[in-house]
Parts: sequence; C-alpha cells; structure tokens
Amino acid sequence: MRTLLFFLAVLAAALAGTGAARAGNPHNTPQLPGPPPTFQDQHNAGTVREISVMQVPKGGIGTWPGEAGSNHGAPGGVSTNADCGACINTCWYASGAYSGPSDWSGYAHLNGWLSWCGNGSWVTYAAGGEYPTSSGWYSISYHNGAWWSGGCIGCGQIQMRDYMIWSWTAPLWGFVNSGTTWLTQTGYAWGGYST
Repeated sequence: MRTLLFFLAVLAAALAGTGAARAGNPHNTPQLPGPPPTFQDQHNAGTVREISVMQVPKGGIGTWPGEAGSNHGAPGGVSTNADCGACINTCWYASGAYSGPSDWSGYAHLNGWLSWCGNGSWVTYAAGGEYPTSSGWYSISYHNGAWWSGGCIGCGQIQMRDYMIWSWTAPLWGFVNSGTTWLTQTGYAWGGYST
C-alpha cells in the first residue's frame, strides 16, 4: 500500500511540474488570444432598391431637409421638373452601408441609409442618416452626426457624410488603440450610389 501511495505522490508531483512549465513565467509579456487586430476600416456599400415615389413626401418633389429656404436649388428647395420636359421622377433607397474595423475581437461600424429621388438630370428629394454600432472589445468614443456635405436639391448629386471615433481595449492585457472612421454616401440623379 505504501508503494502505491508513494507512486501516486511521485506521479502527481511530475504532472504538477509539467503544468507549471506550460503556464510560463507570469512576468512574460501577455499575449492576445488571437492575431493582433489590424484596425483597418472595412467598407460595405450596402444595397440600393428603387422605391415608389409615393413612399416619399410630395411624390419625391419634396423640400431640402432642414434648410428649405437656402441656396439648395430652386426657391424653397423644391425642384419642380417644370423645365425638364418629359423627365420622370424616380426614387431609391440605399441601406446596409457601413465602414469601420472588424476582426475576431469585435467591430465598430458607422452605418448609413439614404433615400433620394431624381429625374435623370438633378436630385429632387433627399433624406438620410448614419449611426454607430459596436461589439466586443470596441466601443464608440464620439459620434458626430451626419450632415449634407456636397451636391444639392437641383444638382446632379447629393452627398451625406459622418464620422465617429472608436476605441479598442483588450480587457485583461491592457492594450488600447483608437481611430476615426468616416462614411460618405452619394446619391446621383439617375439612381447611381456610392460610398
């Protein structure tokens, strides 16, 4: 019996020694559980679909959101198609666009949508928005809010832009990083769309 107990004690000591060797020195530099994130923005243009002019105010011959009386085209921000002849107004809706870093540790995305109408020559209506989302070790530090950055009602295109500042923190390792992500969406009078 003593021989069996002695054998088990020696075996337990040997297994404990190999476990400690595998654990490594607690003073070594900590390692992440996956490859280091690149923090590079990834982009998705989303999808565009044609929508009925009945789904937007005034059948797509609406006013400029917010600044109807300023320098955004015809008086009151309205593009009436009166001088277009036989132009037919068409409307589109883009959704699913995003920009931001994404990897095994999570993501920080700036998402956007854009609805606009055009008659083939100029934009007649526009509305849109952009919003941040995050998961995992990413968080949103600052979100500016979208603004109209180019084109106009009565121009051949309309553009919306936004940015956010994100941060990434590895919870147990103390590594920290941050960055800025931009998203620009452009709708064209003939239905084209780009990010």
